[in-house]
Amino acid sequence: MKLAIAEGVIAADERFSLHDLKRKGGTDAAGSKSERQDALGVSDAMMKVYDKYVSRVKPSGITE
Repeated sequence: MKLAIAEGVIAADERFSLHDLKRKGGTDAAGSKSERQDALGVSDAMMKVYDKYVSRVKPSGITE
């Protein structure tokens, strides 16, 4: 991550973690909430946290 920022691949404010990738996969996955929950392996309470970020995360492959 430090190298990507240092080389200008991403900006410092675009920093992300491996957990962010899991969250992104969960928000982008096709299927119902229960199917996505099973794929992520999270509890109902944690799924609410993941779903809270759906509107903040653009689906992968979409450019502006």
